[in-house]
Amino acid sequence: GVGKELYPRAVHQLGKKGGKFIAVNCAGLNDGVVESELFGHEKGAFTDARVEREGAFASVGENGVIFLDEVGDMPINQQAKLLRALENRTYSRVGSNDERKIPEGCKIVAATNRNLEQLVREGKFRSDLYDRLRGCQIFVPPLRERTPEHRQALIRHFLEKYGRTDCSFALEPEAMQYLLSLDFPGNVRELRDHIERACLLASEGADLDARSISISASHVKDAEDVSVQAL
Repeated sequence: GVGKELYPRAVHQLGKKGGKFIAVNCAGLNDGVVESELFGHEKGAFTDARVEREGAFASVGENGVIFLDEVGDMPINQQAKLLRALENRTYSRVGSNDERKIPEGCKIVAATNRNLEQLVREGKFRSDLYDRLRGCQIFVPPLRERTPEHRQALIRHFLEKYGRTDCSFALEPEAMQYLLSLDFPGNVRELRDHIERACLLASEGADLDARSISISASHVKDAEDVSVQAL
């Protein structure tokens, strides 16, 4: 919920034009599916492979970006295949021995919410793949570690985004301070949902206290005087 996918999208948008942005979620996929998503497969390579399929490396094109989300959850036996592809800049479809080249200028951006160094020590993540991926590291902090100015800018952005055509919204000073005091374990996504819900429920000239806009019960503290004003 911190918005980590925005960073590789920015890399793609600011880079050379021509390629695609392809996100691959490495969490919750079994071995064969992860390999097929990345490299593609031949018809009949495994059960249910009724047609051949192009994977991310074939589809991304020159100067594209492949975003490996939650790479820390990738099965360890698939990590070796990814490492080989990154080292040699070549790959093979599942069910084929023919090698293909990774498109020129293709960038690989990986993200995880897990501690990869700890996973390496536990033998759950390959140290050589970790070394290969950490050429340029960006730490995306949780919302609670952002500056108040940054959080205020996000709040104003979501108020503008989810405002309706029949009225605009302004946050009362007490409500702003209340929002800034919360930890938001769901990070930006939780803040966004909170503001969107407030805008949907607000009516012209009406105040909504924090209880009525569904803040998590663990967050509600002296919320009776916290309101969103529809103007």
